[in-house]
Amino acid sequence: MKNVILSTLLVFSMLYVAAQTKPTGYLYTQQTGSKAVFQYSITTRFANGAFQTIYKLYKQGASKNRYTITASHFKVDKKIVVEVNDEQYLLSVMNGREEVEYETETLQPFGIRGDMGILDKSAPSQLAIQFVSSRFEYVRVIDFLGSTSDGIFQTFVFNTNDKIIEPKNGVVNSRDSKKPKAKFAGSTKTDSASRLFTGTKNFCDSEKAWRWDVTIKNDSITLKMFAGSANDYHKNKSKPVEVIKGIVLNGKIITKDPPQYLTNRFKFENGILYEMNNEGDYNDFPECK
Repeated sequence: MKNVILSTLLVFSMLYVAAQTKPTGYLYTQQTGSKAVFQYSITTRFANGAFQTIYKLYKQGASKNRYTITASHFKVDKKIVVEVNDEQYLLSVMNGREEVEYETETLQPFGIRGDMGILDKSAPSQLAIQFVSSRFEYVRVIDFLGSTSDGIFQTFVFNTNDKIIEPKNGVVNSRDSKKPKAKFAGSTKTDSASRLFTGTKNFCDSEKAWRWDVTIKNDSITLKMFAGSANDYHKNKSKPVEVIKGIVLNGKIITKDPPQYLTNRFKFENGILYEMNNEGDYNDFPECK
């Protein structure tokens, strides 16, 4: 009996350790050829018009991540932007930002080989990425040049077999994924749209990064997201990044294209358009001035 109990405890202990183990990569320094090992976690989300894969990098055994690397896929523009943020130091040598565009979607790795690869055939690429699945939404990062400060080239290198979980059915906020979707069969026109407004209005964030053009006619609503004047990612300010259709029911905005979006993604109060963010809170978009 004791042997059975000990064996069971050993199995659960091994499972617990396995569950706590993060994948490992390394930071490659070209000048010395050194490889500093780090651990990391991976999450995905849809935010600001992009399918984002977020890597949080930890020193081995640390509880707080040192770096965050975000790969943002702007599907409409066929563009992927990868950038790093140092979570512990404001003035960090890790300030890399790489951008690549593509013509045709492929499951093969692609990116930028870069000058470092020309000088050193064994060096990682300046940027190497790969789509996670045939949905061609989220990408994995394979290599990413994080720093060229003082002539020192340092590249983050990740595993190519990492399991990256895409949100089921494209749901943005997983905490609300169990909420029922809106049903549009048999819906009737109401006067609920008059509680918002009729016609087209434009709503901008305070940083002028994004603009929503909202058109309401009867009980139908169309929301178009455009890049704002201060948005450096999107050069084309007249082409919508997203177009979302829905209805206005009892003064509430209900999107008409589940399962990609949640029905409570938007709300309109006191002349301000609100969009839910990934923390479950709302970003505000007052009417553009």
